[in-house]
Amino acid sequence: MAVVLLVGPAAVGLRITGGQHPHDFPELLGGSAFRLAGVEVTNACLATLALALLFTIASRGFLNRSYVGLQLRALAERPVAAELIGVPAQALSLWV
Repeated sequence: MAVVLLVGPAAVGLRITGGQHPHDFPELLGGSAFRLAGVEVTNACLATLALALLFTIASRGFLNRSYVGLQLRALAERPVAAELIGVPAQALSLWV
């Protein structure tokens, strides 16, 4: 089953994209934003950095402020103690 979960998405992706015959993918954010120390920084690079920052802040907020996030942190730090106070370790492990 684990092999199917590992290889399956790659096989589907290769089937969708053409496999051994790649196609050009259009640029979503073309052009360069600026040059820094001789390196051209593109708009796509800036968008990627912004999304990474957004996902980092969102995941930190989820882990620090939500009930499930606090349970996950407790389970990661002290699994036995978390189970003793009622954290559903099996369900959370499967969910993660």
